[in-house]
Amino acid sequence: MACSRKCLSLELLSFWCLISYVQARPNAEAMALLRWKDTLNQSSLQSWTLELSNGNLTSHGHSHCKWFGVSCNKDGSIESINLQGELFGGNLSNLDLSSFPSLVSLNLSDNNLRGDIPPQLGLLSKLAYLNLSMNYLSGFLPVSLANLTQISLLYMGNNLISGELDQRLFSNWTKLQYLELQNNNFTGMIPPEIGHLQNLKELALACNRFHGVIPHEIGNIKRLKALALHLNYLSGPVPPSFGNLSELTILFLQQNELSGPFPHSLLSCEKLNDLRLFENQLSSTVPKGLANLSLYEVHLSVNNFSGPLPEFCSSDHLTPLNEFFLFTTAWKMHTRIMQSRDYHNAEREA
Repeated sequence: MACSRKCLSLELLSFWCLISYVQARPNAEAMALLRWKDTLNQSSLQSWTLELSNGNLTSHGHSHCKWFGVSCNKDGSIESINLQGELFGGNLSNLDLSSFPSLVSLNLSDNNLRGDIPPQLGLLSKLAYLNLSMNYLSGFLPVSLANLTQISLLYMGNNLISGELDQRLFSNWTKLQYLELQNNNFTGMIPPEIGHLQNLKELALACNRFHGVIPHEIGNIKRLKALALHLNYLSGPVPPSFGNLSELTILFLQQNELSGPFPHSLLSCEKLNDLRLFENQLSSTVPKGLANLSLYEVHLSVNNFSGPLPEFCSSDHLTPLNEFFLFTTAWKMHTRIMQSRDYHNAEREA
């Protein structure tokens, strides 16, 4: 009998501990957001208030789930924070990211955020969507982000992030489909390990300071649809492995220091509709087969090409404007990755 009572007491204790944990976690999340709010311009966060009783949530429970930009799972734990374009300034170091173990989506883009990217982001093991683009974030890209094994979309373009890309970042991102790091201050070479991202559909590293050759391993990313490496200091030839990119529709390599012959392997990219190679040091002839692709735009000017031109004029897909510079108005797929460094800097200075 004594043993049964003791077992029952232990079961009740475990139950109440579980209830206390479930109640305490949303409370900790709410308090973490409130502490962060105190460091920000609060004009857009007026709904972020709690009814407290003796320091605890009232019986109404989980009121933070109704806050602006916040959504919760069925247990009342925050799974999404979306504050895009609220322009509240501040920085991320004041946000206790360890308080959000259930967070799946974090969108803080276009908010004038400053300072470093906190390594604590790597603690968000369930995070699938991370958008910190169009801010003033600086410092390095933390290698702790390699711990985001569920990440599918990672947008950090249009910031002031510097340093080299650590090869370890690409070891666990097996679910990553969209990687945008354009318009930053990254340096060094593009790591060959980026070819491990087998599910990647869009890769934007444009408008940085990358140098060296384009890693041929990018040609292993068979699902890649859009590749933007323009406005860097990349040299050497266009990798022949790019011919393996059968899903590729957009290829921006312009305004680099690429050399060698026209990449004939691109003729295997039958879905390619926007090709930009202008302002490089490419040479040889442009293959006639280029006119057989479903191209909407071709920009090949300011290179060292010679010989006859492909008969683009006979193609139903193209409208010739000026020599190799051909243009139509199909912009929707790539306006986000086409902002030039000059435009981006002008926006910052305004």
